[in-house]
Amino acid sequence: MKHLILGAVLLGLATPAFASAPENYAESTAAFVPGMPTGIDPARIQMSPESTAPHPLVYEAPDHAIVLSSGGLSTHFLLGVKVTDEKGGPVGTIDNLVFTKDGQVKQAILSVGGFMGFDARKVSVPFRSLSISGESHKQPTARTDATFADMKKLPTFDPAKLPAGEILATHLLRAKLAPQDAGGQAVKLTDIIIDPDGSSQYAAVEYGGIDGFGAKRTVVEYSTLGSLTAQPAIPLNLKMAVLKKAQPFVYTSTGSTTSIPEMFDD
Repeated sequence: MKHLILGAVLLGLATPAFASAPENYAESTAAFVPGMPTGIDPARIQMSPESTAPHPLVYEAPDHAIVLSSGGLSTHFLLGVKVTDEKGGPVGTIDNLVFTKDGQVKQAILSVGGFMGFDARKVSVPFRSLSISGESHKQPTARTDATFADMKKLPTFDPAKLPAGEILATHLLRAKLAPQDAGGQAVKLTDIIIDPDGSSQYAAVEYGGIDGFGAKRTVVEYSTLGSLTAQPAIPLNLKMAVLKKAQPFVYTSTGSTTSIPEMFDD
């Protein structure tokens, strides 16, 4: 019975609403943005005034939702991905990512060695040293030309020694956002969509609901975010009215539009 009730709740929450053309934070309608990828209505995604949106990492699905394309990498789903060498041998697992203040993924923190997660060491490698691919955002693969023996020679990663302006992905996901006029409403950053080179292009934003149930999620251009290290919340240069008019964001065209914990999500 519990599962039937939850299923009914999810079904009720997963119906996306049609969105009208919203205003961006420059108080104008995003009717046209130079360089916008084919297949995306600019009115569905909140754009910065200077946007060129060069990477088609998302697209608008027929059911009026913004969907992650095969070219987009989800920060959330990259965490935990197994890394292999060129011969398919195990090297480690992506434990974390290091973002710079301008939204570039600089390093990947790998968990190496140990047994079932115990006594594993954390080491840092350049993000671009990993070749990441996969047909599904939930099942990406990561490969490196380094070996397990190479990883064991690297020094242990110390998060306390991160340079100023750099931040771990695990500190960003679920971070608080501060829209221009939140009015006390909770807004959270749930994911950052990056391209294969590690450049941040979009941010998944969640608002409303109670403890995740009934929350709504949309996607905004990454450039609408302020400093990632801002405290107590990351500035979001958009108004709540804009977020509420935007199309919902999902990971797959058949996925849920809610943001209930990942065991139920998408």
